[in-house]
Amino acid sequence: MIILAEFGVHDGSSEQTLYLSTDGYTSRPSDTPANQYYMPRLQSVGPYEAHMFSSGDGLSGGTIGGQSEVGVGSVVVANGRPYDGTELIDDWIDFAFRAVTIRRVETDKQSLAQATTIFVGTADRVVSTNSLEKFEVVIFDRLSDLNIPLLVNQYAGTTVATGMGIEGEADLAGQLKPKIWGTKHNAQCVAVNIYDLLYQVSDGAVSSIVAYDGGLALDNIGDFTDTAALVAASIIPGQYGTCLSVGVFRLGETAVGAVTADVIEGTSPADRTAAQVVNRILAWVQDMYPGLTVELSSGAMAALDALNSSEVGVVVNGSDTAISVISRVLNSVGGWMLPVATSSSKFDLGRFEAPGGTPVATFDLDDCFGGPPSRVDTGDGRGIPSYRVVVRYDQIGVTQRGDQLFGNVSAGRRAYLLDEWRQASVEDTDLLNQYPKAPTATIDTCLINQTDAQAEAARLLVLYSVRRDHYQMTVWMDDATACVIGSVVELVSRDGRMMLGTEAGAGKLFRVIGRRDDYDDVPRVTLDLWG
Repeated sequence: MIILAEFGVHDGSSEQTLYLSTDGYTSRPSDTPANQYYMPRLQSVGPYEAHMFSSGDGLSGGTIGGQSEVGVGSVVVANGRPYDGTELIDDWIDFAFRAVTIRRVETDKQSLAQATTIFVGTADRVVSTNSLEKFEVVIFDRLSDLNIPLLVNQYAGTTVATGMGIEGEADLAGQLKPKIWGTKHNAQCVAVNIYDLLYQVSDGAVSSIVAYDGGLALDNIGDFTDTAALVAASIIPGQYGTCLSVGVFRLGETAVGAVTADVIEGTSPADRTAAQVVNRILAWVQDMYPGLTVELSSGAMAALDALNSSEVGVVVNGSDTAISVISRVLNSVGGWMLPVATSSSKFDLGRFEAPGGTPVATFDLDDCFGGPPSRVDTGDGRGIPSYRVVVRYDQIGVTQRGDQLFGNVSAGRRAYLLDEWRQASVEDTDLLNQYPKAPTATIDTCLINQTDAQAEAARLLVLYSVRRDHYQMTVWMDDATACVIGSVVELVSRDGRMMLGTEAGAGKLFRVIGRRDDYDDVPRVTLDLWG
């Protein structure tokens, strides 16, 4: 087996590609690139780790929810040797590394077209403990493309008189403009023009704004095509008008209490599902970072919508990264997002489910290449089943109470504004008979409706209220080709150990939630299994 690596770099003058291999390789005249020599400089490829969800401490995490985790690994490249005339690569320390593609061919007789792509990602930088002999190139998978600030646009602070736009006064200069996707209740509003009584709820178009002063809803006189028309409109006290195309509304008089708003982004509930919101967040990322291409694979949105079409909402008003916000949205429906391994731009969506169906591989616990497998705690509930699941939903932007609200605010709205979260819960108290220390699993979501939160709590209780096994086992790489993250494998034990069946078809099914690939010496994979 020969490993091939292609690194995109910028040397300070122009972009170029570095072609490396473990044993030397030249592409065929019919390949792209044609007749390209891959220098035999690769000393080590891996280990590379990736996980469905953030594990916190490597493979031992075993969580089935939370933020998707950026996979990380390394490639070791030999430097030159002055005494035998081998070309030095000292100048690599000045290179800006970019994309990396890693492939494998079984022999040097195979063409690039026959090569198997095993990794597409980003080369970050070179480090070394012995730079005179070798460099270590740190690599990340393409989730790292989303490990960037989601918000970029800032207020200019140039609105110092009436008719001067929506950039705020000097104290707003440099502050990030807020952004809302989906539905957000009682959102905080930014006074972007105090002279014309203009407030902004989101940096961009929204579908609806319901404005409040001191907790009381104001009367909406309608929407205007631009802010100039909005400023020119006649609006009396107790009223407001909107310019939905830029997420702005105008009051009819100076506010007495705190100004808040219920905001809806997205035309219909079908546009405000987790999958649809994530898709629009990715489109926003591409607009904010023109050199980046990130998109969902064909069918990914429809597949997740079919599993859960609940309405969600999220507001971003700080330095949150794109991947953290996307993970918050997806966690609302048990979802995950991972790079398509062979693509430089596409991502897959899915929902975490208990393992089921036909396994892609069967492994014998008593015949494990890497030695006896480890059975460790799951990352949820210390490995103890949870008897109760609480799903928190409809997180409001601003809590208000007492004299922060006008006296004629209804008792129902007062109670609603008192707490940041609402919550739905499901429990199985019979579980406490066997597990008296069974914990409660609490999940924060971007869900909006109680019915949806209750349904998600019930679904999660099925996952959390059963004793789960979490194994880590090392297998031959060729045996784990189909064991991608999210796939299902079967564990058996020919000696009947660990309550497993003794033959294929009678074992226990596990979901692959992470893997560690190591191509050094003997290519192997350590699988992180949950079931």
